Amino acid sequence: MVLSSWSFITEYQRHIDDFRELYLITYRVAEQALAGPPDASACSELLVTALLSTQLFTKILSKKLHLPPTLYEPMATRMARHIVQRNHVEVIPVRREN
Repeated sequence: MVLSSWSFITEYQRHIDDFRELYLITYRVAEQALAGPPDASACSELLVTALLSTQLFTKILSKKLHLPPTLYEPMATRMARHIVQRNHVEVIPVRREN
């Protein structure tokens, strides 16, 4: 609900390929760090940091004029969960094939 009320779902759909690629990179980093496939929770935690470090997500945040900076991390957390929920099952088989 919160993501849609701030149009983050629309932004996710608009930039779905970029968010999927970021998630795939995050998954691979977590997989190497853990020496095995990471679970969705580990990926979500790492993805929050990745989101807050990307130009794409910081640009999206900057467009939300009434969203105070104190809510950037909580919104990144929700967005990370959303991305993981939509992509975790898809990433695992793709990674194992490579």
